[in-house]
Amino acid sequence: MTDIPIPTLSTGQPSTIGNWLDLCKAFGFKEGVIFFEDQLAKAGGNRDEGIIQHESQVMYLIATLESKARKDTA
Repeated sequence: MTDIPIPTLSTGQPSTIGNWLDLCKAFGFKEGVIFFEDQLAKAGGNRDEGIIQHESQVMYLIATLESKARKDTA
């Protein structure tokens, strides 16, 4: 099996579950935090588990989760 390189985020950090979780916490994206905490649990607590999707795709996912949560509470 070939190792897939982990992309680097625009912040200079590797694109890992832990770094995305920290970013969601820093920006107050509650649904993003829930999503990445779930992903972290599925990864056995490995914060260094890589996320190979492009940064813009992950940002779109977070925005969609946040938008849906706001619509559901309106």
